[in-house]
Amino acid sequence: MPTDVRPVKITCTEAARLIGVSPRTLEAWRRNRRGPEYFHPRPGRPFYLLSDIDRWLAGGRVETFYSKARGTPRYPAAISETITSSNSLAEGNDE
Repeated sequence: MPTDVRPVKITCTEAARLIGVSPRTLEAWRRNRRGPEYFHPRPGRPFYLLSDIDRWLAGGRVETFYSKARGTPRYPAAISETITSSNSLAEGNDE
């Protein structure tokens, strides 16, 4: 048995199929810094590691390097405002 086990690289189409979304959805997630971590060599096509896909599916969301470096909030501002507004309405505050 080899001691040097290399990670399994998969294409965007294969990753989308595993996650259960279209390749276009996965592309949109990459543009918006969402979804599983990925690699994008320059030049070259983006790809995923099977272990990253498995971890993302098992744990919901995995923070990417970009989100950690930028200190982005857990929810985007629009979603946070919606959650806050919904909570205020549920508590009877008419703002």
